[in-house]
Amino acid sequence: MCPRWSDDDRPRDEVAPQGSADGDAYVHPPTRGAGPGRAPDGRLLLAGEDHELRALTAAAERAGCRDVRVRRTGEGDTEAFGGLTAWAERETLTADDTVLHVARSTAELAATADRCAGAGAWLGQMLVHPDEMWTGPLGPADRTAAASAWRRLRGFPPQVPPAGPVGGGADGPAGTVFAAGRAEWITNRLLGAWLSQGQEGTAGTVEGTGGTGNVGAAGAAEAGAAGAARAGDAEGGPGPAEEPYLVCTDVRTSSSSRHPVVPLPRPGRSATRAGTETGARVAFLGRIGGAAVEAARLLERIDAVADARTGLIGPVPEARPGPAGLWECAVAVPDPFGPRPAEAPGVTVWGHGPDAPSARLAALLDALAAYGTLAAAPDARSGREVWGLDLVTDRLRRIPAAEAYPAPTPPPAPGTPYRLPTGVEAGLTWADAVEAALTGHCEALVTHRLAGPGVRVPRLALPDHGGSAALRALRAAGEPVAHDLSALISVPACAIRLGDATVVAVAATRSEALEAAAVRALLAREKGVRLTGAGPVVPTVPSVTPDREAAGPPLSVEGGTSGRTGLVEALRARGRTPVAVLLDHDPQAVSLLPYLVHVALLDG
Repeated sequence: MCPRWSDDDRPRDEVAPQGSADGDAYVHPPTRGAGPGRAPDGRLLLAGEDHELRALTAAAERAGCRDVRVRRTGEGDTEAFGGLTAWAERETLTADDTVLHVARSTAELAATADRCAGAGAWLGQMLVHPDEMWTGPLGPADRTAAASAWRRLRGFPPQVPPAGPVGGGADGPAGTVFAAGRAEWITNRLLGAWLSQGQEGTAGTVEGTGGTGNVGAAGAAEAGAAGAARAGDAEGGPGPAEEPYLVCTDVRTSSSSRHPVVPLPRPGRSATRAGTETGARVAFLGRIGGAAVEAARLLERIDAVADARTGLIGPVPEARPGPAGLWECAVAVPDPFGPRPAEAPGVTVWGHGPDAPSARLAALLDALAAYGTLAAAPDARSGREVWGLDLVTDRLRRIPAAEAYPAPTPPPAPGTPYRLPTGVEAGLTWADAVEAALTGHCEALVTHRLAGPGVRVPRLALPDHGGSAALRALRAAGEPVAHDLSALISVPACAIRLGDATVVAVAATRSEALEAAAVRALLAREKGVRLTGAGPVVPTVPSVTPDREAAGPPLSVEGGTSGRTGLVEALRARGRTPVAVLLDHDPQAVSLLPYLVHVALLDG
């Protein structure tokens, strides 16, 4: 560890090594009122656990700050801060106040950010962790979305006591995350960001890096835990004029990375939940008459809000070759409101297609649909009614929120594949999304009817050669057996058995149903032989045994059409009324893809 020096006796030629193990690069303490700008007014409120709070307080004293108040968030000696005034838990904040907060809990940081946002106070925060340090957006809390940043943050491994000192050794009790010198470095930078607000230049120079960081507009605390790491493209959290982001610094490698802050949706924001009938009509008409979203453009725009740690959804990776000639892509989807254990990465959705772009698009559409259900979950528990569009009469009607917003189906374990609730879909157009949702309900109905006693279905003749890539792969994989299920509810439907697994599909035409079933049969077969990694959820049904086959020659694949009208009529004939509800709770998701829908089935 580099030796600690007082401000007066530290040798001027001491230079912390670039990327040093302990990271104790020296920062000239910022001085209150230094530089051409006006010194910040108001109280300086400091919060943290014992080790970090001591460093914050020492930095404030060196900077000449006068009205300083402190609040210890952990255990420790309550008299250690002598003449400083305690910051009371319920003390009223004002826009003239500044809050600097270092913590080990995102919930604690988010609660502080909420209070500061309500008062318009200037806020600087850091999250410390054994392996990482996170710097929040710096500035007035009502303009930086800091609370959303901490609530979105996820993906920490379980915290276990380190086997030895972390990042060069601990100067305090066992289990201390940062060495005392590093904590001092961090707090000097955090305090400097506040003192330099509204000024050009920096709060302090890091000797040994050959440069300074602009902490006024982009808080230079990025390099805090990384010692003498150079300021790079990911320097600090932005000021309120920029798009907010968090900065993660890896304590072990001194590397830093930016992560976007995506504001959290507020419960009750849905236009069809909280709005009037007129507002709901405008929302539905906007979708019905809206332009199609370009697939390539959607895949480009998603990068702005897709992030493994803070994003609306996880990154949408490049697709990879999957089973039997198909391509596949997996996307993680976090729950924006649900409890998140530190190790839980969220649910995972899978997309498949004949080529890489179609597989990525399929995964992205399912990811946005899954996110829509998660964002709507708080409203499902509200007990209120929401506006829906009756797909039989094309009129608006009120339905209970519990039926409008389906409870997400939890996966067996974190990170395992996730199946969308029946009737939840996303599409590049309104018509695509609604038809896909209706198809899901019809497939569930066909499956139920197929399991009934005495049901007989005819064979479906598969083409001997040619056809789509899925059909060719299906023939190469074994001896598939297909049955026509269209007569069960009067919509194009079929079942395919490959090996021990049988799958069902419904579509607008019989040939499209066969294509969809072929893909599912391949995936179901692959699920049985996949050796590593989680695969997609592929629902199967009991096989159609020979004694349940109808007499007569196999039917031709050609013929049989449906579309939205046929799907609606099939559901209506069985006493169910489909009602479309918008999953529009998160404006960020809607701006990317407005066609997120749940079709609920009501009795009568």
